[in-house]
Amino acid sequence: MTGKLFSEGEEIADKLFTIPQTGNRLLPLIAAVGQSQDQIRASIGIIVNQDFLDANNSTISNPGNYILSEDVDGQINITTDNVWLDLNGYTIFGPIFDPGAANPFATVAAIDIAQYVANVTIKNGYIEGTTDASANLLSIIGILANGNCNFIKIENVNIKNFQAGGIGTNLVSPIVVEAFSIRDCIIKNENDVAPGNNGIGLNVCKACSIENCIIQNYETGIRLGSSESCNTKNCIIENCNTGVSSIQTLKSTFENIQVQNALDKGFESLDCQECCFYSCKALGVNGENALGFADTNQSSNNTYKGCVAKSITGSATAIGFGIFGFDKRDINLINCIASEIYAPEADGIKLEGASEDKITFTRAKGVKIVDCIVKSIGSNEEDAIVAITARGILLSGATQCALENNNIGIIDATTNAHGIKLEVAGFTSPLDATSNSNIIKYNNIYEVFKDDPSLFGNGIFIEENCVENRIELNQITNTGTGINTQEDESNNLIVKNSSYNNPCNFNNITNKYNGRGTFDPQKPNDNIYFDLNGGMATTEPTTCT
Repeated sequence: MTGKLFSEGEEIADKLFTIPQTGNRLLPLIAAVGQSQDQIRASIGIIVNQDFLDANNSTISNPGNYILSEDVDGQINITTDNVWLDLNGYTIFGPIFDPGAANPFATVAAIDIAQYVANVTIKNGYIEGTTDASANLLSIIGILANGNCNFIKIENVNIKNFQAGGIGTNLVSPIVVEAFSIRDCIIKNENDVAPGNNGIGLNVCKACSIENCIIQNYETGIRLGSSESCNTKNCIIENCNTGVSSIQTLKSTFENIQVQNALDKGFESLDCQECCFYSCKALGVNGENALGFADTNQSSNNTYKGCVAKSITGSATAIGFGIFGFDKRDINLINCIASEIYAPEADGIKLEGASEDKITFTRAKGVKIVDCIVKSIGSNEEDAIVAITARGILLSGATQCALENNNIGIIDATTNAHGIKLEVAGFTSPLDATSNSNIIKYNNIYEVFKDDPSLFGNGIFIEENCVENRIELNQITNTGTGINTQEDESNNLIVKNSSYNNPCNFNNITNKYNGRGTFDPQKPNDNIYFDLNGGMATTEPTTCT
């Protein structure tokens, strides 16, 4: 039987769908003029209640429009295409996992969508599980889509208290779930003793989307694994160990996602390619080794634009943006902010190479940091955090990177304070782990202190064996030493920098080509330095010690 239900001015095809032949229907079957398609679907839907589930082995096996009419217990299995399930404001109380059952994994999801099923919509209601670890009562997952499901929509569903996660896909690689859409959902775990694994966990997905969701109190808020061309935006993630984790994900976008009060990392990108993070925020990460954004291993061609790492506090280390790993990375940080990064060892932005086999070292390569703000790094008197080491931007075993037009300031530590530092990574073969062939230009560096304003740090510090770097057109004020190099200055190009109001402007930089001394307009490559009163120096200074 086919019904043609349409309102004035609409194409008939827009309101054409099949009315199921079985089940109890809601009457009357009348489509009022002006009703939405959802309203029409609900008016002709098959009623789902506890009796329906008990009579049908908890299974929807025929296409059609279904509407919940009461709270129900247990599991709903969807084994056919073209199902529209309206929870109608009611609650599904999900099954409790029983490890002693004959087939304990047969009932792990409150709603289970079978393999090879397509065109399923679930919306407008609640799904609730149990996570009482002390009593060994656990519900596993709210909604589970198995491999090769396509065109699945989850909309306006509140899910809580599932151990493995709120919404997920089954790990059946390489069977792909395609066009999985999740929007306007709230997913939370109220068990503080045993937080669930993933609020949303999508694995082996393509062209999936997550939008306008709130996720609370999970190990990971949103996890994408081995997925491609997915889009996640406008979400809030609170009180999770890691806010967003993308692993081996390709060509995916994360936009306007706010992670609050994470316990480990705000955002993690591991072995990802061509992913973009736009206007994402990590606000308040507190842990032993706290990270706002972490881009690790063999990731490449990822972009972070307009992102913010703020209030990142670690009992050991804290990093606003950490880029770690191997060659051919080409990561871009553009218009990002790292601020209030506090720990005994703190970095606003850290680039560091790595060793894959513990024998050879490969550098972080081709990273661009442009138009970023890095400030308030290191000690925090209000929270009694004393930094021993603080760096605005650290290049540790990095090569062919560009730091341009960044504002870096208020770097505070008791022993090692640097606006920008180039160093040899802590590795057994120093010459393989040096920072070389980098460009550092047009940066403004200010207020780099050791513990207090009377104990200054370095604006730019170049460690021994770091060579072939170009340090050019930077402005440095209110530090201990403007530019300080341990490496022979002839092995780096240090030209046209401006140093102002620093007790020592250039240390170990005496080569005339590097322009230490009176400014000469005929020598455009010369560095410029000023005396402590703000006037341009008129005499050749001696090397600072």
